[in-house]
Amino acid sequence: MRYLALVLTLLTLSACSLGTGDTPPTTPISPTETLTGAVDIEYPLDGTVVYSEVLYVSGTASGIPGDEFALRAIGDNDEVIAQWTVQLQAADEGRWTVELVHNYTGQHMEVGIIALPSGADFPATSTYDTALIVLSHQSYRPADLRGSITSPADGAAVSGSAILVSGTASGIFENTFTVKLIDADGNDINSEIVTVVNPYFIDEVPFSLELATNGYTGPAEIRALTQSAADGSEILIGSVNVVVTEEAG
Repeated sequence: MRYLALVLTLLTLSACSLGTGDTPPTTPISPTETLTGAVDIEYPLDGTVVYSEVLYVSGTASGIPGDEFALRAIGDNDEVIAQWTVQLQAADEGRWTVELVHNYTGQHMEVGIIALPSGADFPATSTYDTALIVLSHQSYRPADLRGSITSPADGAAVSGSAILVSGTASGIFENTFTVKLIDADGNDINSEIVTVVNPYFIDEVPFSLELATNGYTGPAEIRALTQSAADGSEILIGSVNVVVTEEAG
C-alpha cells in the first residue's frame, strides 16, 4: 500500500496532512506549495472500521479557493475506492457532509480518506487532512459485534480524579450507551452517557471519555452497557476490572 505508507511517513515528519486528488490531474501541486485555507475531516475518526456500503465523511472548511476541494478514498496499491468534489454552500457556514459510494467487497483493508485541492496531481504531497480507517464488506462483520473497552487494560491500576476510558462501539441502539464505574460490592460509583457518531450504526467507531472516580479507591469494574431495541434490557458492550489508587497529587 505504497501511497498510504507515504502518508504515514510524511505525517510523522511534517505538520501537514497528506493525500491525493479526486479528478483527473490538471494542475500538479508542488511539494513546497503552501495551501490556502483549511479543511478538517471530523468523521470518520482514525481507526473506524467501516462495514457500510457508503463512506459517510463530514467536517469543516474555510478560506479554500473556489469554495471547493476534493476527497479521495485510497486503498491497497493506491486503488481509488471512492472520490468526490465537495462544493461548499454559504448556508452551511463551512460545514460539509458527503456520502461516498464504494463497491469494495473484500475483507479488512486500510484506507486513507484524503482532502486536497481540486485538480491536484496524484499522488499529492500538499493536502488538507486525512483520516485513516479500515474498510470491510458487511459479510465480514461479526453478527454479535457491539464493541469493547480497550483502555484501561483489564487488571490495571489507575489513579487520579478521573479514569480515561476508550474503546469501540458498533450496532448500538440510538448510538448511545452508558459507561459505569462499579465498586467491589456492585454499587455504582459513577456513570456517564456516551453518544457516538455512527450514521449507519453497523460501523465500528472509537470512543473515549473521562470517568470521574468521585474519591473512590479500591477494586472496581468499568462496564459499558447499551439497551436492547426490542425490550429495553441492558446489553454488555465490554468490561474491565481495575484497581483505583489514591488520587494523584
